[in-house]
Amino acid sequence: MSTCSVVVAVGSGLAENRFFFNRLFRNTPSPFELIVVDNGTCDGTAAYLNELPDRKLIRFPVDMGLARAWNCALRIATGKQIVFVRTSAVLPPGWLETLRAEAAAARRPAVVQPINRSTLVKHPNLFRRVLGQLTEVGESRFASEEELATVYRGGYDQFARTLARRFGHVKVGSSTAGCLLVAREICQAGYLFPEGFLSTVSDVIGQFIATVAAVGRYKVIVTPKLYVHS
Repeated sequence: MSTCSVVVAVGSGLAENRFFFNRLFRNTPSPFELIVVDNGTCDGTAAYLNELPDRKLIRFPVDMGLARAWNCALRIATGKQIVFVRTSAVLPPGWLETLRAEAAAARRPAVVQPINRSTLVKHPNLFRRVLGQLTEVGESRFASEEELATVYRGGYDQFARTLARRFGHVKVGSSTAGCLLVAREICQAGYLFPEGFLSTVSDVIGQFIATVAAVGRYKVIVTPKLYVHS
């Protein structure tokens, strides 16, 4: 059984997808199991995904939605922990180690999420010292390191590290970050992402987390020790 499975559902947007996977491979320690779902791409991304090293690849002829893509990948994942990541997420160095460390500290099966820009905006009293740096940061995807450096004033990775150092000890209640770690025991208990009509990706993730939290046997953690742009 692999230590950790990383599940990525991919839509169209070749430049943005290349940028995402470049960061994923650069900032993720080996070994990990990579499962990629081609969610009906139609712009050359399919050929690019064929070239990715050491991945399991699932293809949908049309966009089946994020929840169905993640659930399909879940059925072939072998990791003790399964991390679901959107391609809109900008992964900083140490991202996976931080999620796994938080899960280990929970001492029971857990779901772990990082914080993102929306989390900071929702807690202005707590994060007021850094909000001024986010005035021009939207939630769009990036296609290059140059774009990322421009928006984050030259230092996304430094921003993420500084935020974790300053606020890693605080508690926040929710996050819409584009990745989450789920203990395998939770998935094996039958908890899947809701595939019915939901208006946003945040609704899909939020409903999944609310269902898991309501059981009472599992821990749900939002950790400021990791900032992920999404």
